[in-house]
Amino acid sequence: QSGPYVRVWQRTAQENPLSWSSRDVFARALVRAASSLVDDNQLETALHLVQQALSSAPQSRDQRLFLQAADVFRRLGLEEPARASATRAAKLTP
Repeated sequence: QSGPYVRVWQRTAQENPLSWSSRDVFARALVRAASSLVDDNQLETALHLVQQALSSAPQSRDQRLFLQAADVFRRLGLEEPARASATRAAKLTP
């Protein structure tokens, strides 16, 4: 008796969504720090960090970076940057 049908996919390194550049990793760390600073009501520093994060990885294809940045902007009350970051995230495939 044969077992269940299994389909095997091979992915190339370029298709790997978990392969981030060092700039992406650094940018995501900055956005996380900015999020924590918003929690601590350090709003100016949080804004500076999230802006630095986005400028440090301008060619990033990391959807989560832009989603997290959009969340920080929203929590800071900055709707236009939040919308721009969310739109950019939506254009990227996960």
